[in-house]
Formats: sequence, structure tokens, C-alpha cells
Amino acid sequence: MAPSSTAVDSDATHLDGVVTSSTGSWYDVQVGDRTIPSRLRGKFRLTEQDVTNPVAVGDRVTIRVT
Repeated sequence: MAPSSTAVDSDATHLDGVVTSSTGSWYDVQVGDRTIPSRLRGKFRLTEQDVTNPVAVGDRVTIRVT
């Protein structure tokens, strides 16, 4: 899976990409030719013990770069 052709939206702080690896609470997100280490925001952290991971390798995601 490749990132969408519109990788940057109008405010230039959000990027669309694909999760390429997951280690603990860190995810590598491929955006164009760059790999950006990322973490989930609070509302997506696990609250139920029977769920192992809300994000999987291959998922398309939007990340906010700060």
C-alpha cells in the first residue's frame, strides 16, 4: 500500500501515510519517501484489555506533525 497522492492537506500539519511497523506504543508511518515515527493520541489508547492493538501494519492513517 502506498500513501495517497495527496500526502499533505491544506494546513501542511497533517500527513496521510501507511503504517509500516508497530513496536510497543510506537508506529512507523511511511509518507512518500519518508518514514516518520509516531504515537497514538490519548483517545485511541487501549481502554479494554481484550483489544491488543487498535492500529495494524498496512493501515492508512493521518498523522499530525508538530
